[in-house]
Amino acid sequence: MTNDEYRSWALERAANVVQGRIVDIRAGEDTIRFSHRFVVAKIRVVSVVKGDVPTGDLTILTLFGVGDCGIPAFLLAGIAWDRDVTLEVRKIPDNPNEYMVDMCGYGTMAPDPNLTKPQR
Repeated sequence: MTNDEYRSWALERAANVVQGRIVDIRAGEDTIRFSHRFVVAKIRVVSVVKGDVPTGDLTILTLFGVGDCGIPAFLLAGIAWDRDVTLEVRKIPDNPNEYMVDMCGYGTMAPDPNLTKPQR
């Protein structure tokens, strides 16, 4: 598959996709879930692209990305560059107010507006 074909396929199979800004991210002693330390981020959801997810602040969890499909670098880039992200989120049955995200799901980041401006 080409990159565009893969993104289309991933979006099609996703149940819940949201768009917004990462506004907080942390990892530490207070981020233990299911006996593992997670990266916990907050996304301010401004629109629901697909599925049944509330808008507003949403807690998302990911692992660290060393063989476990986590995407902390993507989340850090989103907050550092202050750009919109579009992410597939999956509900966690045991934690109904938290959602999982990982590199196997759909995810994109808005392009850098400074790179898309016409050159003079």
